[in-house]
Amino acid sequence: MLMDGSEKIIKVNSPLYEEFAADEYISEVITTAVPTPTPCPCCFSTERRVDYDKCELVAEENIEATVNCVGRFLDVAVTLRNICPNKLVAIGVLVYDEQNRLLSFKVCRLFTGNGPNCIPSLSAGRFCFVFDENYSCPGPRTFTVRVVSNYLER
Repeated sequence: MLMDGSEKIIKVNSPLYEEFAADEYISEVITTAVPTPTPCPCCFSTERRVDYDKCELVAEENIEATVNCVGRFLDVAVTLRNICPNKLVAIGVLVYDEQNRLLSFKVCRLFTGNGPNCIPSLSAGRFCFVFDENYSCPGPRTFTVRVVSNYLER
C-alpha cells in the first residue's frame, strides 16, 4: 500500500517493478498474480481431458480436430559446440517479440554421452513453437530466439 492509501498492482518482471521497488517511500511492494487472459477460439480447436490412473505411465488418445485458424510455425534446431563429455546439460529456447516480450519457452535436459574427449558438435534436438495470427495472410513479423545452456553438474 502506498503512503496515500492507494495500491498499485504491477507484474514482478515488469520494468515498473524495479522502479517501484527502488522508491524510498514504498516500504513494501505487493505482488499479485496477473489473471490469465481467456484464450481466443483459435488457441484450442479441440480439447480433451486425459487422466492417468495410479502407476499408469502411458496414454494414447485419438483426437479429431478442425483447423479454423492461421498460425506461424517456428522450428529451432539447437546444436551445442565444444561440450564436455559425461555431463548433464540444461537447454532452454526462449522466443521474444519485437518489443522484447517473452512469448514462449521450452526446456530440456540432455546427457552429453560418455567419452574422454571434448565433443565438438552435439545436436540438442528441435524445439517447435506455434504462434496464432489474426489474418489468413499475416504481415511480416519478427521474433528473437535466445538459447540458454548450462551444465547441471561439474
